[in-house]
Amino acid sequence: MASQFPPLIVMGVSGSGKSTVGAALGAELGMQFIDGDDLHPRANKEKMAAGHALNDQDRAPWLEIIAERIGAELADGNPIIVACSSLKRSYRRMLTAYAPTTVFVHLRGEREVIAERQSHRNHEYMPNSLLDSQFDTLEPLQDDERGVLVVGRVHAFLSLIIVSLVTAVAAGIPTNQIIPTLTSGFGGTLASVALLVGLGAMLGRMLEMSGGAQVLADSLIGRFGEKRAPLSLAVASLMMGFPIFFDAGLVVMLPIIFTVARRLGGSLLFYAFPAAVAFSVMHIFVPPHPGPVAATGLLGADVGLVLIFGLIVALPTWYVVGYKFGTWTGKRFDIAIPNILFGSQDDEKAAQFKSNPKLGTILFLLLLPLVLIFMNTGLNALATAGVVDLENPVVQVLRLLGETPIALLITVVFGMWLLGWKRNKERTLIETIVDSALGPVSSIILITGAGGMFGGVLRASGIGASIATSLESIGMPLIVAGFVIAAIIRVAQGSATVALTTAAALIQPVVLADSSLNPVELAAIVLALAAGSVFAGHVNDSGFWLVSRFFGMDTQTTLRTWTVGQALIGVMGFAIAFVIFLVAGMF
Repeated sequence: MASQFPPLIVMGVSGSGKSTVGAALGAELGMQFIDGDDLHPRANKEKMAAGHALNDQDRAPWLEIIAERIGAELADGNPIIVACSSLKRSYRRMLTAYAPTTVFVHLRGEREVIAERQSHRNHEYMPNSLLDSQFDTLEPLQDDERGVLVVGRVHAFLSLIIVSLVTAVAAGIPTNQIIPTLTSGFGGTLASVALLVGLGAMLGRMLEMSGGAQVLADSLIGRFGEKRAPLSLAVASLMMGFPIFFDAGLVVMLPIIFTVARRLGGSLLFYAFPAAVAFSVMHIFVPPHPGPVAATGLLGADVGLVLIFGLIVALPTWYVVGYKFGTWTGKRFDIAIPNILFGSQDDEKAAQFKSNPKLGTILFLLLLPLVLIFMNTGLNALATAGVVDLENPVVQVLRLLGETPIALLITVVFGMWLLGWKRNKERTLIETIVDSALGPVSSIILITGAGGMFGGVLRASGIGASIATSLESIGMPLIVAGFVIAAIIRVAQGSATVALTTAAALIQPVVLADSSLNPVELAAIVLALAAGSVFAGHVNDSGFWLVSRFFGMDTQTTLRTWTVGQALIGVMGFAIAFVIFLVAGMF
């Protein structure tokens, strides 16, 4: 809950990003954000607008206003985040007069970098000419001051660790629990992602280096035409996405997407975005994926109806958001095709490994993990419906073979055989090709793990559950409340599956107590929760970093494309589920 957070002051010279970072932290932590510049007396604003730097006498009443505001909010149990330059140690003492627990976050950047940023900015009353005076006045945080230094242009991996640490301290997590919380979130994410990304990258490298990706790309283009290439890739992803999880499916499909994009030219997003959204909507709306299956069980819905109506929600949502919005986004954002899954086409080893395998061989390697994973997810869904017994030894073996890491491992071994050993390729050559896939994706794995670390800290803070519990008592319609609760938990802590299952658990007593709900209405509620759980995935979501790094996009571009797309999926998915709910209620 918000009352456990100390006040935060984001400090630094003009143009260091105080307002942007402060607003983002406020959104993440559920805290009020205030831009200190808005509290300047009129005389200060007029003096700065005229190009004159403020002195200590000018700043004193301004700092007093901010300090009093922080103290008043803290007394009411409402800690806040304030963006304030806080240039001098004496200023910081004034700011903490009413709130000694205040934590400073100093955003530091090189003078040249900030000057360049300021040149593209037109501040209302802070002309660029005053930047030098701010740097001259700045006194960095001292060892005895409560705060942390954040250096500009830090690598995403380091930035996520720093933000996770600051958030853990601000959230009041006990000191002896901070490192275990960080490592738990990091390790938990790596446990599910590292094997998938590593094995998927191995398979992708073999498909690319053997010429198999090119064979499949040529076949798709030949059958559907160049103009329909994004559509054909997305339709293939929809079919693959029925049993296979988002991250595994995306990694397996990427070599094909990259090859098509290279051949036809244009932005990678034009081809990749529709396919990525295809995997996303299938993962979140359609059993046998774990999120909707778990919510179905908690709310007592019929898994068959959830499957049918899940497709009714997923397919039009994909068409509008994935295909229409995705191709429009691809035309607007020119993203180059990265080399992260590929080696140099001129590399001697790559030339030796190339064999141009038959189309049937490539389809087999793509469908094999699909079939294996379907055994696992399908059997789980049947067990939920009471059709099969999970204690049966045969069922257990089939489920093990269908676990995503095992399925990908089996597929990689088959790939080494069909594309290497069977074609009399040297074992050292095969090992070199497979090994070369791991280096480029190591950064993706680590950044994704750090994103999971941040999400883990937010979950440990209890902010998502606290907000959700508060919303539960507002009294809005059940299906709307479920969507809003799931969306807030999603934004607060990152994991779609956690958001979906938590929201389902929170509304479960109300749903089970309402005997008037028919089976279709129950299915619609499950899908509304699923829509909320995918809403606006951002930096605390491991999937966000998979897309960002595999697509070669910076954080800002990923927020403007993938995050917006995820928000649209949530809104449109809920709208369709709500219509289903209303129509079902008429009968």
